[in-house]
Amino acid sequence: MESILQKNEQAQEEKVQINNKIQLLAMENIKTRVLTASVPVFLNFPHEMSGAINEVLEGEYESGYFGENLTILDIGANIGSFAVWANMRWPKSKIYAFEPHPETFQLLTKNLENLDNIICHNVAVYPSNKQKEPFYARFAGDGESGLVAYMNKAFDNLSENNIIEVPVFHTHKLPQADIVKIDTEGAEFQILSNMNLSEVSLILLEYHYVQDRDNIKNLLRENFVLEKEENFEWSELLQECQDVLEDIHSGDLDVDKWEFKRLLQYPTYKESLSSDYYGRLFFTNKRMNKLRKYP
Repeated sequence: MESILQKNEQAQEEKVQINNKIQLLAMENIKTRVLTASVPVFLNFPHEMSGAINEVLEGEYESGYFGENLTILDIGANIGSFAVWANMRWPKSKIYAFEPHPETFQLLTKNLENLDNIICHNVAVYPSNKQKEPFYARFAGDGESGLVAYMNKAFDNLSENNIIEVPVFHTHKLPQADIVKIDTEGAEFQILSNMNLSEVSLILLEYHYVQDRDNIKNLLRENFVLEKEENFEWSELLQECQDVLEDIHSGDLDVDKWEFKRLLQYPTYKESLSSDYYGRLFFTNKRMNKLRKYP
């Protein structure tokens, strides 16, 4: 009888050990995993900007860094695609969105009207002592609009009909931020070099010329780490526009590229860009970072 009891106790103990191992294995299988969520959003914008806006919403500014309760600057906010994406990416954050073109600003405020944590400013962020600067845009919502001083580098013969004066907000007046995103069609280096970046954890920006890329990297080298660099040849974009122009003349334009037809009514890109590059640069602060990155 005693041996039977001992065997039962031993069997029970082995069962407990097996259950413990199963639970341990189950716990070991539970870990933080990074997934990509896809959600529909409603935005007002011109058809010409469909591709660019989709790229933003699909994560072209993804850096791999997580955080919440942050302060974010969106300099060159356009119609608000980055602000919408950033609002989901870094929850409970305050976002300042800056867009100088008045009609594009109307689209921006319409798209963000239900997001109380995003504050929109109808100004051009730039280190100028002037109250206003000339600004070029081809149409409301144009993603390739900017201060005339820089747009002259990209386009031939800017039409006076598309140039307006916009109010300037000096970089020294910007609030301290954890994340700074800049896309200002060539003014990125001048803006960065006149900002207080000491508390900035993450910088996300577009560059438009190799010289600007190198200047930005040299400016930030001491205090920031270059996390990501993407380079694209202007020549490929120029060739695509040339191909579409030839299709228009031959009457063989792909309906999927009809938006280029409208764009080609405006000033063309300078041929000198064919040997240059544009792209994106992401930087993180060496000394402080309020964000976290999962492996």
